[in-house]
Amino acid sequence: MNEQEKQQKYLEYQIISQQIEQMQQQFTQIQHQMMELVKVNDTLEELKKSDDQREILIPLGAGIFVNGNVSNPKNLITNIGMQTAVNKSVDEVNKLVKEQIQQLNEYTQQIKDEISKLALHQQNIVQYLQ
Repeated sequence: MNEQEKQQKYLEYQIISQQIEQMQQQFTQIQHQMMELVKVNDTLEELKKSDDQREILIPLGAGIFVNGNVSNPKNLITNIGMQTAVNKSVDEVNKLVKEQIQQLNEYTQQIKDEISKLALHQQNIVQYLQ
């Protein structure tokens, strides 16, 4: 193997390293999204059990909350995109959240598989360079 081939393989190794790092960042972001959806799912389960009136903390942002009352916990308003919101039952929203969690689980598995393939390719490059 000549010097040019070594440099090319080393460059390929570096590119793969960057791809792996980007995928790991995507994986972390998706994990955070999944944790948020699990929290939403837990809250929905609590809403199912609640009476007609319930006091809650309403997040304003930056860790600031205000006390508030939910007058109808069985009817939720859900954003469906393009600044459009619709009324849905707790069960409908719960189903939607569970579907989103499942999609994210599938996507994280795809990312894990791709990272494994890239890592294996990296190992092959290292062996080739030795």
